[in-house]
Amino acid sequence: MNFDRPDAPPPAPRVPLAAKIAVGALALWGTFTVLDWFISSALRLIRFGLFVVIVIALFGWAVSAKGRR
Repeated sequence: MNFDRPDAPPPAPRVPLAAKIAVGALALWGTFTVLDWFISSALRLIRFGLFVVIVIALFGWAVSAKGRR
């Protein structure tokens, strides 16, 4: 493309390298933050599920043991 013509579009402004690095670092930090949040939420949900299963199992065991007497 010939940019010497008067009707040619002006060249696109270039983004400085520091801005690219800053945006990349923020994107990486955001990705790790979201992953950490998802992992911790999943672990808490699993822990709660295990707690509920254990409580129900203990309750069933207690009712069963009481019924055998």
